[in-house]
Formats: sequence, structure tokens, C-alpha cells
Amino acid sequence: EVEGMGDLIHNYVAKLMEKARTPPSPHDTPDDEWEEHIVMRTMIDQIRSLQREFVYCEKRTGKTDFSELFSWLEQCGASINKVNVDDFDGFGNGLLATDDIEVGESVMSIPDFCMLTVEGAYRTPIGEFLQTDKLVKLMPNVALALHVLMEMHDEDSFFEPYISTLPSTYSVPLYWESWDILALKGSPEFVEALRLNKHIYRQYCYLFMKLSEPGLEGVLGFDATAFTYDDYRWAVATVMSRQNKIPVRDEGGNVEWTLCLAPFWDLMNHKAGQVSSQFNLETKALEYKAFEKTSYGEQLFMSYGARSNAEYVLHQGFFYDDHPTDYMAIPVAMDEKDPLAKIKQLLLGNLGINLPADLTISMDDHLDPQLLAYSRVAAMSKDTIASHLRNPAMCATLGQTDGIVSDKNEKKAKEIVCAKLDAILSQYPQEEEHSANEKPSYETSIARKLVNSQRKFLQHTIALLK
Repeated sequence: EVEGMGDLIHNYVAKLMEKARTPPSPHDTPDDEWEEHIVMRTMIDQIRSLQREFVYCEKRTGKTDFSELFSWLEQCGASINKVNVDDFDGFGNGLLATDDIEVGESVMSIPDFCMLTVEGAYRTPIGEFLQTDKLVKLMPNVALALHVLMEMHDEDSFFEPYISTLPSTYSVPLYWESWDILALKGSPEFVEALRLNKHIYRQYCYLFMKLSEPGLEGVLGFDATAFTYDDYRWAVATVMSRQNKIPVRDEGGNVEWTLCLAPFWDLMNHKAGQVSSQFNLETKALEYKAFEKTSYGEQLFMSYGARSNAEYVLHQGFFYDDHPTDYMAIPVAMDEKDPLAKIKQLLLGNLGINLPADLTISMDDHLDPQLLAYSRVAAMSKDTIASHLRNPAMCATLGQTDGIVSDKNEKKAKEIVCAKLDAILSQYPQEEEHSANEKPSYETSIARKLVNSQRKFLQHTIALLK
């Protein structure tokens, strides 16, 4: 019966593989990609239904007692001071200060000995496949996800105290319902969320088919039938939302960077501030020092770095309301119909702007220097471009507010950017007033916040230019 079920799942996966491996066409609209997503979602739901009894992540994770994790980390040589795990409204699990913590005070040191790393994945039974498969060897995040998956299935895993306390589910778009994704419509992140799901469908199908081949079957440490989409999605979301990069020395003593999951360290929630985590190559430990004073009973935060809310929503499943440096990425390419396109791209390349590229807008009272430089070059005549190529010193101020080429050029440059932003803004639905009685899902709420914030970025920048 299980064997027959396995054949049925295999057939469904093969059909989804054919659909998911089709690259998007340059002519596809967001609506086209949405329709494709609905077809693929129906297919993956059929697979998930057949695999339901084999899903393991819900049974092995989500533990709320962290005492075993503390003891295990202590045995591994970790140092943790003045914090405990607590549940915070709007955040989920986080770290609670059990005493006053001063700025610069060392709070934790987590040795690499207790981290899940890509190098650790290479030392597992699946390591040879990870390093030799023509596709997987290019994706260290997949190697780490499969490592997490293997350890989650192994009840005797060295990492069990950590794995068992990981969330059973996540709020990244891989877990969103269709209506949550639709709440992003108009935003560039609508298509990004669709493509993210498609990418993981394709990854899963490829790995399922590969790991069912003779010689690889069972290399994960469990039967191929138990390699479920739900478990793989969980492992991918774990890596996507919690990964960090640490330096490691190779056999020659050279320093390289690798992906890792750092137990306990990854429980800290984000707050804007100075990045204050660093890896100590001498002690081989990830160290965290407080970037702000935290009083007894308050939540201890760390800064995740200079990322936009779009990145937070897509890859970590939250929207940061008090983001002081939020921005929006705008896809920019040179008009192929412009007879001066190649020479303009040459000049932009000299300025370090290689198109196509994502340039940014924000709530600042001036344009991003790269976007400003792009607009002025895009508006240049052939003679003006030639003079700038002959005299590189003239290019130095193209990204500065007062670096005006000419009044005519400045007017045209603003028109070019305004036209682009107007076109993007036209894709957004009108801002809606929602009933106070409505209780949208958390995912729909953060999608709406992102769409509204991006609409404001566009409106602000257009008003600034006009």
C-alpha cells in the first residue's frame, strides 16, 4: 500500500516538475504568473494531501520548554548571560532580560561546535551528493536545508535540543494562503512571492526525483516516501528566516564565509541599531554584545542589518513598523529602443552602475545618488555623453543634488524617473479603508503594510521630482 502511494506521489511530483521548471516569459504579466501559481498550488496541495501521514516537522518541533537547550548549549561551551526565553506579543519567542544589560555588555557566545553549517552538511551521508550534483552544489542554502531536515528526522541527533525548539511553522510567503499573497498585488513583491513559491516547488521536485534514484534512495536516513513537501518547506523556511554567515578557515588557512544556523542567537528579534554580532576566529564562537541598554524585564533585541521591509516580509515574515531607513527597490534598465543605449550603459558602467539593476527610493528629501546619476545619463545627448567619457572628472557629481548637467537635461531626467514611477504606481490598487471589525490574518496584515508603505515611497518621490 505504501509502495503504491509512493508511485502515485512520484507521478504527481513529475507533473508538477514539468510545470515548475518552465521559466517565466518576458511577456508574462503578474496576472499570468498568478494563474500559473494557482495551477501549481492545486498540484502541490494534492501532493501534500497524499503525504499527510508522513509529515514529521509538526511532531518534532515547536517545543516551548527551553531548559534542555540551555543545558545542551552549556555542555557545548556556550556562554549566555542575563537572558531567558519568553513569548512577546507581536513577536513570538524572544529574549527577556533577567537583569539590567549595559551597552557593549557581552550577552552570549555560541561556539561553532553546536551550529548547523554547510560544511557540516558535507560531512553527512548526503555530503557527496551535495558537492557533486550539478545544481545543488551551487546552492549552499539547499545543502543547509537538507542538513536541518536530516537532523529533524533523527531522534538521536546531536542537535535535537535545538531542532525541537524551532518553530513548527513560519510566516514567510511559502506558508501564505492565496488571499494573503493577493494582498501584495500591485507591489513588485507580489510577483516575487509567486516566484519564490515556484522556485521551492521546483527545488523540491528536483530533489524528490533525484533522491528516489537507485544509489541515493535512503541517503537522507529515511525512506524517500517520507521526504515530504511540508517537511522540506519547513527546512527551507528555517534556513531562509534564521541563517547567518560566519567565517571559517580552510585547510590552507584562508578565510571563507559559510552559512550557518546558530542556536539561541537566532531567538533575538530585530530592532534598528548597530550590528553588534561578530564571529571570533580565535575562539570559533559567534559573540553578541548589546547595542543598547536593556533594563530588567525588557526584550533584548539585535539589529538584522540594513534591509528593507520588502526583504523582511519575503524572507523573514515580518514588517518592521518603526523602520528608520526603509526603502523600495525600483527595477531600472536602459530603453533598448534608445539609439544611444550602449554608450549610455558604458558611461553608467564607469560610474559603477551596471544595468539592469535595482535602484532605490525612500522617504528622503533627495534622490538616491545612483538613481539620480542614472536619470541624468539617460537624459543625455550624444555630445554630452562623449564629453563626459572624455573627461571622467565631470562624472564625479552626477549623483549629487547640485551636479546638474544643464537645465534641459535636468528637466528630462526628472521626466524619465517620474514616468517610470508613475507606471509602477499605476499597478497599485487604491488604498482601501478596512472595517474595524475585520480580522485579517497576520500575513495579510503585513502584506497590506508593505503595499501601503511602497505606495507612499512612490507618491513621495514623484512629488519630490515634480
